[in-house]
Amino acid sequence: MIRRFVLCAAALLILSAIAFGQGQVVKVNVDSADNEESKSVASILRGKIGSTLRYALTEPTSADVLIQVLCVSGRDGSACAEQATYYSAKAYGTAFGLATQVSLGDAKEVAQGFFDHLVEQTSAEKLQSYDTSQLFSMNKIWAKGYAEGFADAHESCGGKLPKKN
Repeated sequence: MIRRFVLCAAALLILSAIAFGQGQVVKVNVDSADNEESKSVASILRGKIGSTLRYALTEPTSADVLIQVLCVSGRDGSACAEQATYYSAKAYGTAFGLATQVSLGDAKEVAQGFFDHLVEQTSAEKLQSYDTSQLFSMNKIWAKGYAEGFADAHESCGGKLPKKN
């Protein structure tokens, strides 16, 4: 009885460490051009994204990352481009264009390349750098605007602040 309890507790501890060790879940939406090559790559990419703990597929209106896939077919396979955009909730919905990826090959190879690119571009460290760099910039802009507004109000009062009644 005690042995079973210890094994269950250990299994629970391992599973929770795995789940919490993944960091924040990034909500992703994958859209494609209206052709077979693009749809095929996007479908495979969705499958890869949906099979992870780090990412969750969602609708475009609630996505942290929007991915656009565009492919054209040629005699040597498909040429595809992927554009990913990160919308930072911590930086008031500011959009950050992640690096564009271009790939040649069959749909599985292209989708794997795009997935690897997504993982690289959305590491916890990179997302945090987008969030904090934008917040720092916005705080500087707001502080400057507040200081200028205060100075303008001070000048309009002839250098004297109005007294409270």
